[in-house]
Amino acid sequence: MDVGRLKDRIALQTAMEVKNTQGGLTESWVTYAEPWAERRAPTGRELVVAGDADARRDQGFVIR
Repeated sequence: MDVGRLKDRIALQTAMEVKNTQGGLTESWVTYAEPWAERRAPTGRELVVAGDADARRDQGFVIR
């Protein structure tokens, strides 16, 4: 791996339930790591089924 290509800083997050001020639970995103990464070219596709369109775009990263 060429670490010189790791030029982007990304945040890895996980969903957690935290207590709110009323004592209930609220889902919140918490960052647990911020590694350097190399962004890969995005891929995408589009699909039409029974007149409904569905588009998807995926982004990949290489981290160390």
